[in-house]
Amino acid sequence: MSSSAKTLLDYLQRKNPTVRCVRYRKATKTNTTSAAWRTPESILKWDEFNFASLQTMYGGYLREALCHQYDDLRDYSNIPDYPLREIYDEDSFTSLIVSWNQAVVNNALAESQGFIQNCQERNEIFMAKGAQADYPGSNSQFRPDWAGTQPNEDQDNLPRNVLPGDSKMGRKFRSRLIETGDLDDLYLESDWMEPLKQVYNYCLQAKVRYGYILTEKEIIVLRIRPASETYPSPAIQSEKSSFSTQGSVTPKASAAAETTLEAFRETPATKAMRAGILEFKPITWKAGDKPDSNGQRLTINLALWWLHIMAMENSTIEDTYLSLRSTPWGPSPACCTGRSENHIPSNEDQISTHSAQQQQQQQTSGRKRKKSFLPDSDDEINYLPTPKATPRQTRSMKRRQQSD
Repeated sequence: MSSSAKTLLDYLQRKNPTVRCVRYRKATKTNTTSAAWRTPESILKWDEFNFASLQTMYGGYLREALCHQYDDLRDYSNIPDYPLREIYDEDSFTSLIVSWNQAVVNNALAESQGFIQNCQERNEIFMAKGAQADYPGSNSQFRPDWAGTQPNEDQDNLPRNVLPGDSKMGRKFRSRLIETGDLDDLYLESDWMEPLKQVYNYCLQAKVRYGYILTEKEIIVLRIRPASETYPSPAIQSEKSSFSTQGSVTPKASAAAETTLEAFRETPATKAMRAGILEFKPITWKAGDKPDSNGQRLTINLALWWLHIMAMENSTIEDTYLSLRSTPWGPSPACCTGRSENHIPSNEDQISTHSAQQQQQQQTSGRKRKKSFLPDSDDEINYLPTPKATPRQTRSMKRRQQSD
């Protein structure tokens, strides 16, 4: 059954089902914990994760994708009161997530990725259960409940998890309990830290920057990065000192020393392992209950869709990140300068897509880049790409064409 939503934005902003939390005596009252989990050095608010940033990110192209009308947006809103709307524990909440959030987000991803791939070839990504994705580490007791997975051609191995998520009960964890700042300043780590540490360590193990915690009250969107002042690890310092005390060495020994140092050379992911920063942004479950007059609001399904798109584009941990509003979408496709009839107005940023492309060109001036095929003005664009993507060529198809 098709949804009555006019655009993808309408579809993702629909209100969540009203749930009833049922308490029972055997319910656990504390969160999962592990002595092996690393603790972030600081916890900060990720205020930039907002509707204004969504509009202008990737040169405004996500805005165009959200305003497009799609033919196959299915209606999943018919959620029965019993048993799906009655939440007893994480298992019963997972049943609701599968029937509602996962179904809506994956339908939106399937449709919008077809729109995106009309501009340039991209990998697909979907919201899956954590067991459907590969996860590094030998301890199978702690695995993410959810995964952002990209289909691979290797049938013998599970796809990589580029967006780990975890389900929690709102009675055990709420974002209002989170204290921000350096954790050294917190005299006692309370139980509210455990879900954050859990997903923080999932991200560290998978070497990805984004994650989330989903409860029947809210979603807490997470991003990790190394602390600004991260000193070299003792292993690197030891190796450097041993090479510096050897005196004169032969070229062969020098090459071997460089190879050894390269093995110890740190990446942003390894630096975050030792000292990392965790950023968070909560979005309430009831965000879609009271629609704004101009539609400028983030809902849980919209946030999940956005997270998966960002993880598809780049999930790697880096030392610093560009502002979300100025983050480019790889090579800028020409069709991204089109404007839909349902263009979302912004009170904070009245930035046209074409002017955003000009700002991006100014930022990258002086660096070698591919030839641009952007038109000279917005007036030259009088069409939008069709919502259905043309089939992408597989590797076997490309090899067959080359052999012909």
